Amino acid sequence: MNPRFKTLLILLLIASLTLLGMVAFLLQKIRKFEPAVYYNVPPERSFIYSEGASILGIENYLKDAIEKEMGKLKEEKKDFLYADLKEMKIILYEEGEEVKSFPVIGKGADWFLGETPLGVYHASYKTRLHFSSCCHVWMPYAIQFFGNYFLHGWPYDNQGRMVKTTYSGGCIRLSTPDASKVFDFVEEEMPILVFDEKNIPSLLAIKPEYEEMSLPEIQAQFILVADLKTGEIILNKGGDSQFYGGPAANNLILALTATESIDLDKIIFVKQWMFEKVNEGIIVPERSYRAYDLLRPLLVYSSEEAAMVLTRFWTPEDFLRLMQEKTKSLDLENTFIADLTGNSQKNKTSLYDLARIFRYTKDYRKFLLNMTNELTGPSEDEKESKFAVFEMKYNGEERTIFIGLANSSKIEEDSEKTLEWLEKDFGLTKI
Repeated sequence: MNPRFKTLLILLLIASLTLLGMVAFLLQKIRKFEPAVYYNVPPERSFIYSEGASILGIENYLKDAIEKEMGKLKEEKKDFLYADLKEMKIILYEEGEEVKSFPVIGKGADWFLGETPLGVYHASYKTRLHFSSCCHVWMPYAIQFFGNYFLHGWPYDNQGRMVKTTYSGGCIRLSTPDASKVFDFVEEEMPILVFDEKNIPSLLAIKPEYEEMSLPEIQAQFILVADLKTGEIILNKGGDSQFYGGPAANNLILALTATESIDLDKIIFVKQWMFEKVNEGIIVPERSYRAYDLLRPLLVYSSEEAAMVLTRFWTPEDFLRLMQEKTKSLDLENTFIADLTGNSQKNKTSLYDLARIFRYTKDYRKFLLNMTNELTGPSEDEKESKFAVFEMKYNGEERTIFIGLANSSKIEEDSEKTLEWLEKDFGLTKI
């Protein structure tokens, strides 16, 4: 055999064996890798750990609530109005059938304190011309659907000058001719469904770093840990069980309702009778307070005085009704508000509902969570509950993690153990 040909055969054999070895090595490595899972809105619903779960994620609660109500109204052949702020249009339904639609010209901006509230509401009041004490403008063909928020035509000031196109105090604005037609169609108490959707980037699913995952040893009766950006449930034990949430749960709902029903720049002169039998010394009688400045003591110090004064921008009875309407608008089925302070044991909620409230607050009233990210207070049987959100990092990406702990005899210890568990088993670290 030709020596050169023999050498060539040997080189080809060596190359073939090398190639086969590389392929075998790569196949072995590939088997060790699991495919990356990404979450978007709505994500694939999954649990990392759940005990007795009957819920599947929190990512699409608002859309689900509105679609459920819309389906019910169509089936019952009711008249209603649907404000689709994602597509920027108003749709009128007569006897359950779409009859007309109109373009939306303006809505509350996400940088503004008065971003348009979303959910299921009713037309509570309508007038052909309404003066907004918040924005100091006249609003033609105004239809109130919650607190400070209206559907209306193009507003103008006292000199008759039309406001700028970009100007919005959070209401839903139509052209004045279109607002006139909507005004004629809508009757008081007619359902008004308001929907919008935040754009959320695709994110990696949060997965444990080890095959055998330990669980945190905590005293809390119920626990829920969830990623508020994707809706992914990380840990759930009794998340949809009702319990007494106390002032901590009530105060967030009260603050949320206040931001959507009170002009936060308004001033109130405080009198002692506004919070009789309460002596915290946080709110001082015979002084004036801006509504916005009452939110911090309410949330940070769980001030009953601040809660009672805030309700005096309406009446306590009307404000309680607004709080109940707010929970209903978000379809919080396990939440019941019995009083303003949260002291009554009749107040009920669930960690699942609270995660939804925190997510709504994060998306549409984030300045409240900038005041405090943790709410702690008494719960059942002389125990405590804690509800908190933490900005954390996972694989270099920022996440907003909700931790809800209910009915614990060692609430702070439970909270620390949960955070340590997230870091140890998942690589989630606080920012």
